[in-house]
Amino acid sequence: MDYEIRRMGADAFFFENVPYVDVTGLLPFMRKAAFRRPLLISGPTGMAKTMAVKALAYELGYPLISMDCTEDTGTEEMFGVFGMQGDSTYFSLGPATTSIEVANEMFASKKDGADGAIFMISEVNALPPTSQKMLNALLDFQRQIALTHIGKIFKLADRAGKRPKFWIVATMNPSAYGGTYSLNVDFRRRFMIVNLDYPDKAKEMAVLYGLAASKIGKDEGIADDVLKTELSFRSGDKKPLVDCLVELAGQTRKDTMEYSLATADIHDLLRDVPTFGLEVALRIASDKFEVATEHKFYLQQVQACLGIDLGNISVLG
Repeated sequence: MDYEIRRMGADAFFFENVPYVDVTGLLPFMRKAAFRRPLLISGPTGMAKTMAVKALAYELGYPLISMDCTEDTGTEEMFGVFGMQGDSTYFSLGPATTSIEVANEMFASKKDGADGAIFMISEVNALPPTSQKMLNALLDFQRQIALTHIGKIFKLADRAGKRPKFWIVATMNPSAYGGTYSLNVDFRRRFMIVNLDYPDKAKEMAVLYGLAASKIGKDEGIADDVLKTELSFRSGDKKPLVDCLVELAGQTRKDTMEYSLATADIHDLLRDVPTFGLEVALRIASDKFEVATEHKFYLQQVQACLGIDLGNISVLG
């Protein structure tokens, strides 16, 4: 069968810098680990795992090809699919095969000093066990994908014993989260694994203050006057709003909670304050807790940590 292979050019996979503030020490570790063994980053949702990978790709100047996993991710979603245009047949590459081809393209061109590519697999434990096994040969020394149904092997180029730099980074939430699978032993052993946890209170507050609009821009930043807000309590004490919200988030991070507030949630909440006001912004955040008992717990903790009763607050007025 004669067919054309299609994919996006390497230029499409270069990212702009992202507003990532490292409070876990992940970025220095990743700099040392880059282009060695495949890396698996495990940690609670909202820990900016994906953003950290994008930040490093930008810093190193390498294209980053991403694959977002679901329980429906299979051969076509990872490797590619046939299509028709008029009377012509083409094979459109998936993210895994694209990552190999882009690495080869960069190795041949050495454009902007990059001689390879980074392949990021997001939420890797959403992959069904059979799909995990399909990636084994890409993760080990072979660095290849054999697609027998199209009669082609995608592998890193070898020129005089030198191959492109190629690094696979996977991210996942802990297995306790819903909609996840256990990783096959043969799949898991191919990774270097690093586990993240929530930062301590001082570091988390430093992240939020580091996301001020005056520092990173108004599109993603938190209004400076919101970051300066203090709450007054009946005792006469005053406390920074950011301090109260980090305390609130900490209360939701119990082992028994299905959902917990991450740093990203606090960031979003603070960005909502200028538009909706603090009480409505807090009420909007409450709907992240779908379990009735957890929703009730959140409302109780808002009262305890911020002195605000959300009982009669409506998002729609």
